[in-house]
Amino acid sequence: MNRAAWTTVVHAVRRTRLPLVSYYTVTLAVPLANGAAPSDAFREHALVVLAVPPVAIMLACAVHTTARILASTYRAAGAHARRSVGAARLNRLPLRQRWPSESRAPSVRVGDNPHRR
Repeated sequence: MNRAAWTTVVHAVRRTRLPLVSYYTVTLAVPLANGAAPSDAFREHALVVLAVPPVAIMLACAVHTTARILASTYRAAGAHARRSVGAARLNRLPLRQRWPSESRAPSVRVGDNPHRR
């Protein structure tokens, strides 16, 4: 993993620290306090409880990063396609259709203010 991906994971772990501590307290500390430690079922439960959240966080970070990369690539490709398609469409039109009011390109005389009504 590169530095940006690790940074994303570190930020995600920091954001989920309090919920994870609460989850671990309820699912591990309370049963331990009640005497469930010698049980093999508790050991299996503890292994799953300790392994699944970090894996889920890393998986969510990977999905989020992939979605951001795809979205930015899609936006960049879309903007490029809109520019090139719009320019190509305009260049294919005859002058009469580009500027319907005149048969040639509009001219602006010196002193004309196009914004003035």
